[in-house]
Amino acid sequence: MCELRLLGLPGRDLIVHLQGVLPASVPIVIMTANAHAAHPWVDVNVASCLLKPFDLDTLFACVAAHRRVLS
Repeated sequence: MCELRLLGLPGRDLIVHLQGVLPASVPIVIMTANAHAAHPWVDVNVASCLLKPFDLDTLFACVAAHRRVLS
């Protein structure tokens, strides 16, 4: 999970980097308080975007939806 507004390194740069080093099967979830900021992320192929504020039930549902069983 990644906040879009990071200090020092823009969230987009971090996600592009992670997508280059992690297996494609690892879902990336972004979070932001700005719904308009989430729209440009369609081309980066993130799994989900959580809009702040969100409650723990929403977070847990997101994790459950993207959880993978490792064998």
